[in-house]
Amino acid sequence: MEDNFYNNYFPEVLSYISSKTQTQGGKFCNHQKLLNDSIHRIFEFSKLGIVPETVAQLACNYLVNLLHKKDIPGASRLRLIEKVCVSLACKYSQTVHISELNIPPSLVRVAELWVLENLDWKLDIPTPGELVICMLKLANLTEVNGIVPFCYQTIEKTYKCSVLREFSAPVIAAGSVSLALKELSNRKEQDVWNSFLETKAQITSQELKEFIMIFESSEPQNN
Repeated sequence: MEDNFYNNYFPEVLSYISSKTQTQGGKFCNHQKLLNDSIHRIFEFSKLGIVPETVAQLACNYLVNLLHKKDIPGASRLRLIEKVCVSLACKYSQTVHISELNIPPSLVRVAELWVLENLDWKLDIPTPGELVICMLKLANLTEVNGIVPFCYQTIEKTYKCSVLREFSAPVIAAGSVSLALKELSNRKEQDVWNSFLETKAQITSQELKEFIMIFESSEPQNN
């Protein structure tokens, strides 16, 4: 049933996600250091084994989308917001419950409501990591050794780069797969992927080339 759904509706799904993840001109460009620090701390939860990497990606999605709509608050309030984004990602994914956030329950409820209202209660936009799995499955490339960890590493670096995180989730996902296949696969598998992009994915080659060019010429973790 899942295979039929994605095979029949995958282009529409990508189009919907793209429309929901377009950025709004980098409203917080003067505060990138604060945002980068927040994203680093969120991924630390994953590296420490507190939350799955997919939850960290989802929390970063919430934070980046939220801060494109709202001015960045002070550093102390931003720390609260980033923790609330992790909490909401855990609740939405229903994969883990964490107590390491060290926030009074009453404050969590108020902050969660603020975040939810400013996200228009939209918590269901797939992360680039989820799209990677979907794309690999549809392209029959799930057996490429090491491809998923490679893609997740690329996605983490992307979130930490102010320019790269301006791209929509489908472009980030497709770009991470393209970069992984370039390193890990043979020419035949790369041809299969390129054919999939041309026939299934609603992603322009120009967008994808731009993402890859910026990624390869930058150092996202230091940006």
